[in-house]
Amino acid sequence: MSSKGGLYFFFFVFLFFGLVAGGVILYFSFTKPPNYINPRITVVQKGIRGSIQWKENQTAYTRLVYDVYFNPIYLVSSKKELFIELFSVYSGVDRGWLEERINRAIRQIRERNLSRGLRIKIAEVGESGRKELVYLRKVLDKNRVFKANRQGYRIGYEIVAPRIERVYPYQDLLEPALGFYEKGSGNGKEGLEGYYNYWLKPRKNGKISGYRDVIGNVIYDGNSKIEIPINGRNLQLNINLIIQRRVEHLLDRAKEEFNVSEIVAGIIDSQTGKVVVLASSNRYNPNQIRPSDIPNLTISAIRRLYEPGSVMKPITYAILWQEGLIIPNERIFVNWGRWRPKWRKKPITDDEPFKFLTPRDIVVHSSNIGISKLVLRLSGTTFYDWLVRFGFNSPTGVDLPYEKVGVLLPPEKYQAPIYRTTAAYGYGLKVSFLELLRAYNVFNNGGYLVTPRLAHSPVPKPIKILTDDTTTEVLGVLRDVVLRGTGKKGYYPGIFTAGKTGTAHISIGKEGYTDWYNSSFFGVADDWEGHRYTIGVTFFRVGGERYFAAQTAVPLFRQIVGILVEEGALKPRREGNLTGEPGGYK
Repeated sequence: MSSKGGLYFFFFVFLFFGLVAGGVILYFSFTKPPNYINPRITVVQKGIRGSIQWKENQTAYTRLVYDVYFNPIYLVSSKKELFIELFSVYSGVDRGWLEERINRAIRQIRERNLSRGLRIKIAEVGESGRKELVYLRKVLDKNRVFKANRQGYRIGYEIVAPRIERVYPYQDLLEPALGFYEKGSGNGKEGLEGYYNYWLKPRKNGKISGYRDVIGNVIYDGNSKIEIPINGRNLQLNINLIIQRRVEHLLDRAKEEFNVSEIVAGIIDSQTGKVVVLASSNRYNPNQIRPSDIPNLTISAIRRLYEPGSVMKPITYAILWQEGLIIPNERIFVNWGRWRPKWRKKPITDDEPFKFLTPRDIVVHSSNIGISKLVLRLSGTTFYDWLVRFGFNSPTGVDLPYEKVGVLLPPEKYQAPIYRTTAAYGYGLKVSFLELLRAYNVFNNGGYLVTPRLAHSPVPKPIKILTDDTTTEVLGVLRDVVLRGTGKKGYYPGIFTAGKTGTAHISIGKEGYTDWYNSSFFGVADDWEGHRYTIGVTFFRVGGERYFAAQTAVPLFRQIVGILVEEGALKPRREGNLTGEPGGYK
């Protein structure tokens, strides 16, 4: 073979092997072997839903829960005690439980001859716990606690991708106003969870990508990329959780004592509209909602409409005073407690048979006849317009979802005396508990209609609907109810308490009015240092022998005032005139 031929031979041999080597390189570049482990990984960091809290106390918060799994087949038997001891310390898992769990799994592996071992769950940890266990893994690998697999990797415990858990540490506190979290949709439902869902929801998940170490964790170096998750915002409550819980316990005891379907109570800071308490006797634990809890998901304070009864009389009185139709010392003939005008089939009756009453005493003694005769001085249109100004046909604007609006008759109906008079003493119209509480609040803040708020958020500007003179007069009337009328049990030494009772028959479809009642007391509790609160209590569907508001709602009102005093929200006056007119401390 010539030298030239030899060169060609070697050239073609080199070219052949070069092409083969290049093909092999290309093959392995685009084809992953069976046990291939990608050197780069991306880990998603889920955004966290915001907390709902009062001061530093969280009523609802979200945590990421990492489940930790382990296969005892990879545990070096001589290092078992070391593993149990260290894992228990770093994870917070009870040492005895962990040891028993691992020993039981080892027995099952031997008895069943499980060649691949048995994967068991040994812990649930939060984000900080996950970081502790990542560090512990390095310590355990250094001490050769785990066996290596065929690829040379030491197989230990596995921390799986997190699951989201919404936690309500105080269980039924503030329910149903707090609401709950629906895991399937990732949204809040009902209550504050539903109303502020967009505010609380996380904005964006985060990502961490980079090269992985031998146990699957991202190596934080110049090659790693981090996108920080944008969590949901926290929500601060106006609700005082201490007072809220104490009032809830009051309602629980009262529900057991009386034959009643539900009791609702609310406290508003009169000047700001901040809701300090919104409590119900019918609550549920949002950590574990049962089928029997479904009726309790509804917030009765804003969705249960009812005829309020005599608590409407002070509102009617305020309208008449504002319109200049009340003569303070006028004597109104109240027909000895029974009056049937020509436009009524059935007579209007009073519980107490008086002959004459002044306008103020008509409210103090809760005379249906007296307030009916007074309201006839108003035109139907004027009366309707004033009910609208008090907010009875529009939402209160409270930060709770699905609020129902009270029901008024069409304005032309109030031209008829029968509709005007029945509405004046609380029948023939329907309102919600919060509508009434908001309306009474007008009397305690100089005549302003405010928007109630359970949480810190922007509110519309208050609207002044009554003059200072009118609110002072009505507060005086409400004070008289407590001093010498149906609200005597609402008196509290050193605190200015005032309000009005209402005991209304319940109408049920074709049955008409039954022997069941809604009993209420709405009023105020103020001290001489400027603290002012509007308080409402309603017993829904109360029966038996004790159904009057004086027997049910009024004593509970006084107990609530006592809680406000004990918690420092009200400061009793210890000297001077404790029972004077409200004008004396304004």
